[in-house]
Amino acid sequence: MDAQTIIRLDASPYQQTSFFYKEKEVAEKYGCRYLFADSKNRYLPWPLSSEYPGPYILISNTHTSFDRLPKELLENTNLLIHGNSGYDNFYCEEVLSWNFPVILGNPIRVPAVTEYILSHLFSRFGVSPHQKAWDKDRKWDRDLLCDQNVLIVGRGLIGEQVAKSLSPLVQKLSFIDPYKLPETATLSELLPHHRIVILTCSLNEKNHHLLGPQELLSMPKHFILINSARGPLIDEGALIDTLKIRPKAFAFLDVFEKEPFEKQFKNLTNIHLTSHIAGVSGNLDQRLLDYIDQVIHTFKKSPNQFEENYHELILRNRIHNGMLI
Repeated sequence: MDAQTIIRLDASPYQQTSFFYKEKEVAEKYGCRYLFADSKNRYLPWPLSSEYPGPYILISNTHTSFDRLPKELLENTNLLIHGNSGYDNFYCEEVLSWNFPVILGNPIRVPAVTEYILSHLFSRFGVSPHQKAWDKDRKWDRDLLCDQNVLIVGRGLIGEQVAKSLSPLVQKLSFIDPYKLPETATLSELLPHHRIVILTCSLNEKNHHLLGPQELLSMPKHFILINSARGPLIDEGALIDTLKIRPKAFAFLDVFEKEPFEKQFKNLTNIHLTSHIAGVSGNLDQRLLDYIDQVIHTFKKSPNQFEENYHELILRNRIHNGMLI
């Protein structure tokens, strides 16, 4: 690896100034200059001053629009580290045109998103009532996870981790992922038989509104739906209509068709909303820094080992029939 400058293209609102000082320390560890591009104006002046020579390592996130980057910069880039699991701000054509690998940041958020999913699921089954006095009846009218069928849509790192946690606890756990598993049953066939549906897949042109009016109405009347993946996987209007007529159903949404969400859910009592924070945790910045350090170390040490270690996370390897999956 002969990159001489690491460029942070965009930042997230939760990242404090101290994060960028630490990221600079990672760059300097590998003998690189560090540049934090203007995140407010989304503008990277070109050509860069001689203080920031190429080749470059770029660090992006879901706010990055790659068509704003100078062509010369991309031609002089060795590696792009995308610190997010979602990659719907990339286009297949541009990924194929680049002569450098793009590494996804899925491992960074696996623990946090998994715990988000599990905590909300347990809140529907395992939260015990607080009783200020002894209840002589000793009744607890509750359902148990051991009687539930769970369907996980998407068998990536998060889906696998959720499955490992839940499989000993539930009656039946099923996966559906057309790109990783042979299709033994369609989504339409599976939905009526699984009360709990968890979305952990990426967004692409084929699974937009994966759950529409027909799919939602085919689910059990007391379904539990958890989406911490991408908002447009669900037809939001259809979900709202379904929750209105099925008061025993419940949805946990961390992502939405349009973010930030507004007041479209205000009259629903069977929905729980969070502001795209499933992957956020107190140590997220450090996990991101450690991941960037690890990726650069492997990239510098051995290209062959790099390809082997990160094969599933190299974005070019997620192109299927001309589409990013």
